[in-house]
Amino acid sequence: MRRKDEWNFNDDLLLAQTVLEHIENGKTQLKAFEDVALRLKRTPAACGFRWNSTVRKKFDKQIKSAKSKSKSEKKHLRKSIVSTITHGKDLHTESQHSVSPFDPLIQTLTMLKREYERMTETIDDLTKQVSHLTLQVENHESAKSLVSGSPSEDMQNLMQIIRRAEQLGLFEKIVPKEKPAG
Repeated sequence: MRRKDEWNFNDDLLLAQTVLEHIENGKTQLKAFEDVALRLKRTPAACGFRWNSTVRKKFDKQIKSAKSKSKSEKKHLRKSIVSTITHGKDLHTESQHSVSPFDPLIQTLTMLKREYERMTETIDDLTKQVSHLTLQVENHESAKSLVSGSPSEDMQNLMQIIRRAEQLGLFEKIVPKEKPAG
């Protein structure tokens, strides 16, 4: 007999692709587990466990590649910013014969735009998580009030019906009271 929530190939593939994408973009694996958990309706802990116990071993080369790509992008961005600043200072002293003095600036702005888009995406993801957690807290609060708090309207109505039945003596007809011996 198979489990209903058993991991399949597509689940593993989605998990791997998402984690690798997050690594390449400089995001954390925990964030990847949270994203996959929402898509697969599992917990982030379950996704993390599956990743570490099974999937990670199959994608070792891709993980190394993603990490190196992330590092090289960060280095390239830093170098480009430094180059742009240096180049901007040199523009004042250079002659106007260069092909396009704005090319490095455009490259830097393009990279900054990509970084801005990534951050916007992260903010959107965090907003979704806050909404999800708020909903969980509200559900927890309503469940807590049911357990510890006042009875619901249905419960109050049922109690009134039982009291009325006692007053009418319906319970005595079903289960007669024992007369004391004597």
